[in-house]
Amino acid sequence: MTYEPVQYDYAHFYSFSKLDMPAEQAPTTEILLFTQTIPNYYVAQMLHLAQDEPVYRVERLRLLGHQPVLFEKTFLPAERFPALKRNELVKNSLYDLLATKYQLKIKDGAEEFFASLINEREADLLDLRVGSPCLKIQRLAYDSFDRPFEFTITTAPSRYFAYKVPLTKDV
Repeated sequence: MTYEPVQYDYAHFYSFSKLDMPAEQAPTTEILLFTQTIPNYYVAQMLHLAQDEPVYRVERLRLLGHQPVLFEKTFLPAERFPALKRNELVKNSLYDLLATKYQLKIKDGAEEFFASLINEREADLLDLRVGSPCLKIQRLAYDSFDRPFEFTITTAPSRYFAYKVPLTKDV
């Protein structure tokens, strides 16, 4: 099946599960991994955690219709979200869940994009060739107290997604 690339408005937070798509391309998510672990140095630094502070690691495969189109690795500080359960993420969007269960108020965030190539695991999950082009997107989201609460690394194959960022000229 051929897809027109999905375009996101990256000036605002967005929800994959709430994408407005035709019924045959309805967005769904598979939770591949949900575990509590000690983060590597990079993830700990991004979330402003000590090296031994546990995080939830959530790996999700995002699908349009039945076609896998995104692979995400999300890290959340475990202490901030005690008793977070896998089945809650199956039924709810992450941000909706954090807002309702933990009264989290999202302030803002930042995403960094860089060109990359699909690795072997991503190729298997996304049904692509190893070395296919993609964008890696790193998102760091902050709560209303300016504390980072989410760090996500997304693999977005170029065949499925186009990114458009508006530019304005200061007068």
